[in-house]
Amino acid sequence: MDLYHGVLRAVDSEGKKILHDVDYQDYLNYIDEEVRNWSYMKFPYLRSIGKENGWYTVGPLARMNTVDFIPTPLAQKEFEQFKAYTKGKPNGMSMHMHWARLIEILHSAEVIRDLLHDPDLLKGELVVKGDRKPEGVGMIEAPRGT
Repeated sequence: MDLYHGVLRAVDSEGKKILHDVDYQDYLNYIDEEVRNWSYMKFPYLRSIGKENGWYTVGPLARMNTVDFIPTPLAQKEFEQFKAYTKGKPNGMSMHMHWARLIEILHSAEVIRDLLHDPDLLKGELVVKGDRKPEGVGMIEAPRGT
Protein backbone atom coordinates (compact mmCIF):
# COMPACT_ATOMS: atom_id res chain seq x y z
CA MET A 1 0.00 0.00 0.00
CA ASP A 2 2.93 2.33 -0.52
CA LEU A 3 1.44 4.91 -2.86
CA TYR A 4 4.67 6.92 -2.80
CA HIS A 5 8.12 5.38 -3.20
CA GLY A 6 7.03 1.77 -2.91
CA VAL A 7 8.11 -1.17 -5.02
CA LEU A 8 6.72 -2.63 -8.22
CA ARG A 9 4.75 -5.86 -8.06
CA ALA A 10 2.76 -7.95 -10.50
CA VAL A 11 0.93 -11.23 -10.02
CA ASP A 12 -0.44 -13.77 -12.46
CA SER A 13 -4.03 -15.03 -12.47
CA GLU A 14 -3.22 -17.50 -9.69
CA GLY A 15 -1.65 -14.86 -7.46
CA LYS A 16 1.96 -15.93 -8.06
CA LYS A 17 4.29 -12.94 -8.01
CA ILE A 18 5.88 -12.36 -11.41
CA LEU A 19 7.39 -9.01 -10.41
CA HIS A 20 8.43 -9.19 -6.78
CA ASP A 21 9.34 -5.98 -4.97
CA VAL A 22 11.29 -4.41 -7.84
CA ASP A 23 12.83 -1.01 -7.10
CA TYR A 24 10.86 1.61 -9.03
CA GLN A 25 14.10 3.13 -10.33
CA ASP A 26 14.55 -0.09 -12.32
CA TYR A 27 11.12 0.39 -13.95
CA LEU A 28 12.50 0.43 -17.49
CA ASN A 29 14.25 -2.91 -16.99
CA TYR A 30 10.90 -4.62 -16.38
CA ILE A 31 8.25 -2.54 -18.14
CA ASP A 32 8.20 -1.26 -21.69
CA GLU A 33 5.64 0.66 -23.71
CA GLU A 34 4.47 0.57 -27.27
CA VAL A 35 2.27 2.85 -29.33
CA ARG A 36 -0.45 1.63 -31.65
CA ASN A 37 -1.18 3.50 -34.89
CA TRP A 38 -4.86 3.85 -33.99
CA SER A 39 -4.33 5.55 -30.62
CA TYR A 40 -2.32 8.26 -28.89
CA MET A 41 -2.24 6.09 -25.77
CA LYS A 42 0.83 4.22 -24.69
CA PHE A 43 0.42 0.50 -24.10
CA PRO A 44 2.69 -0.66 -21.27
CA TYR A 45 3.59 -4.33 -20.88
CA LEU A 46 5.85 -6.56 -18.81
CA ARG A 47 9.04 -7.15 -20.77
CA SER A 48 9.44 -10.72 -19.47
CA ILE A 49 6.09 -11.73 -20.98
CA GLY A 50 6.20 -9.60 -24.14
CA LYS A 51 3.95 -7.24 -26.10
CA GLU A 52 1.19 -9.71 -26.90
CA ASN A 53 0.57 -11.16 -23.42
CA GLY A 54 2.34 -8.78 -21.05
CA TRP A 55 -0.39 -6.19 -20.65
CA TYR A 56 -1.42 -5.65 -17.06
CA THR A 57 -4.19 -4.12 -14.98
CA VAL A 58 -3.55 -1.05 -12.83
CA GLY A 59 -5.45 0.90 -10.20
CA PRO A 60 -7.14 -0.02 -6.92
CA LEU A 61 -8.12 -3.54 -7.98
CA ALA A 62 -4.58 -4.32 -9.09
CA ARG A 63 -3.18 -2.92 -5.85
CA MET A 64 -5.54 -5.11 -3.79
CA ASN A 65 -4.41 -8.11 -5.83
CA THR A 66 -0.71 -7.48 -5.21
CA VAL A 67 -0.60 -6.22 -1.65
CA ASP A 68 0.07 -8.67 1.21
CA PHE A 69 -1.56 -6.63 3.97
CA ILE A 70 -2.79 -3.14 4.79
CA PRO A 71 -1.04 -1.47 7.73
CA THR A 72 -4.16 0.05 9.30
CA PRO A 73 -6.61 -2.07 11.30
CA LEU A 74 -10.00 -1.18 9.79
CA ALA A 75 -8.77 -1.33 6.20
CA GLN A 76 -6.96 -4.60 6.94
CA LYS A 77 -10.21 -6.13 8.18
CA GLU A 78 -12.00 -5.07 4.98
CA PHE A 79 -9.06 -6.31 2.89
CA GLU A 80 -9.37 -9.76 4.50
CA GLN A 81 -13.05 -9.92 3.49
CA PHE A 82 -12.11 -8.76 -0.02
CA LYS A 83 -9.50 -11.53 -0.36
CA ALA A 84 -11.87 -14.14 1.10
CA TYR A 85 -14.41 -13.36 -1.63
CA THR A 86 -12.12 -15.00 -4.22
CA LYS A 87 -10.53 -17.44 -1.76
CA GLY A 88 -7.22 -15.56 -1.90
CA LYS A 89 -6.94 -15.55 -5.70
CA PRO A 90 -6.64 -12.27 -7.63
CA ASN A 91 -9.97 -10.55 -8.13
CA GLY A 92 -10.68 -9.65 -11.76
CA MET A 93 -14.28 -8.50 -11.33
CA SER A 94 -14.40 -4.98 -12.73
CA MET A 95 -17.17 -3.80 -10.40
CA HIS A 96 -14.98 -4.76 -7.44
CA MET A 97 -12.72 -1.88 -8.47
CA HIS A 98 -15.11 0.27 -6.41
CA TRP A 99 -14.81 -2.06 -3.40
CA ALA A 100 -11.02 -1.88 -3.68
CA ARG A 101 -11.15 1.91 -3.94
CA LEU A 102 -13.30 2.10 -0.77
CA ILE A 103 -10.74 0.00 1.11
CA GLU A 104 -8.01 2.40 -0.04
CA ILE A 105 -10.08 5.40 1.05
CA LEU A 106 -10.61 3.81 4.47
CA HIS A 107 -6.86 3.16 4.74
CA SER A 108 -6.15 6.80 3.77
CA ALA A 109 -8.61 8.10 6.36
CA GLU A 110 -6.95 5.99 9.06
CA VAL A 111 -3.51 7.29 8.08
CA ILE A 112 -4.74 10.90 8.01
CA ARG A 113 -6.27 10.45 11.48
CA ASP A 114 -2.96 9.14 12.79
CA LEU A 115 -0.96 11.94 11.14
CA LEU A 116 -3.22 14.58 12.66
CA HIS A 117 -2.21 13.29 16.09
CA ASP A 118 1.48 12.67 15.33
CA PRO A 119 3.56 14.64 17.87
CA ASP A 120 6.47 14.97 15.41
CA LEU A 121 4.21 16.78 12.96
CA LEU A 122 2.72 19.03 15.63
CA LYS A 123 5.98 20.53 16.89
CA GLY A 124 8.17 23.23 15.40
CA GLU A 125 8.14 24.73 11.93
CA LEU A 126 6.14 23.02 9.22
CA VAL A 127 8.11 24.64 6.38
CA VAL A 128 11.70 23.56 5.83
CA LYS A 129 13.97 26.39 4.75
CA GLY A 130 17.23 26.04 2.89
CA ASP A 131 18.59 24.88 -0.42
CA ARG A 132 16.32 22.85 -2.61
CA LYS A 133 17.43 20.55 -5.40
CA PRO A 134 15.81 21.42 -8.74
CA GLU A 135 15.07 17.83 -9.75
CA GLY A 136 13.95 14.54 -8.31
CA VAL A 137 12.84 11.02 -9.13
CA GLY A 138 9.91 9.32 -7.49
CA MET A 139 7.05 6.91 -7.97
CA ILE A 140 3.33 7.41 -7.43
CA GLU A 141 0.30 5.32 -8.23
CA ALA A 142 -2.12 7.03 -10.57
CA PRO A 143 -5.28 6.00 -12.46
CA ARG A 144 -3.26 4.82 -15.47
CA GLY A 145 -0.76 2.94 -13.30
CA THR A 146 2.63 3.57 -11.80
